Amino acid sequence: MARYSSDLEREKEREREKTHAGDLNSVLDRYKAIIEKGLSETYRKDSWLSKAAMQALQAGGKRLRPLITLLVCEAISKSYEEALPVALCYELAHSASLIQDDIIDESSLRHSTPTAQKRYGLSRAILLSDSLIFEIFAQLARYKDSKITRERFAQLVGYVAQAAKLAADGEFMELALSAERNMSEADYLKTVALKTGSL
Repeated sequence: MARYSSDLEREKEREREKTHAGDLNSVLDRYKAIIEKGLSETYRKDSWLSKAAMQALQAGGKRLRPLITLLVCEAISKSYEEALPVALCYELAHSASLIQDDIIDESSLRHSTPTAQKRYGLSRAILLSDSLIFEIFAQLARYKDSKITRERFAQLVGYVAQAAKLAADGEFMELALSAERNMSEADYLKTVALKTGSL
């Protein structure tokens, strides 16, 4: 009887785990839809640059950075809305950095899709990356009508700027060390932490 009880308990635990995993997937899917909607509303204009920006933003990816931002905000404040512009900033910065990384590495494919410079040429890929970076400022400007204090807003802008600078520092360090052909494991880990971890 005791064995049956423990088998039954084990089965119930498995069912609870499936339910929690389903709940988590449901939450992640809901937030991904919010992020996708926010990104699509960012570039609504019918211009060549807007279309290229939307292609870059829809090129795939897990949306991990904005997802974490929204989840943390909801966990702390019970609402994600206030964090949506910042979440979009992280995705814009990440997408811009991928375009730049592909330019530097002279890559022609990312996620089995032609890279921006392969699709549009080098000059337009640079402008596309610039556009994504400049859109970060437009997203931050959405806080002008919020309850956020000037001090908090200045901190927010500082955090976003610092993350972007660290990512650029990591890319620069990687290029410098690659040119010297002298990259240690510690150097590699530091460049990855700067390039990826900062964003």
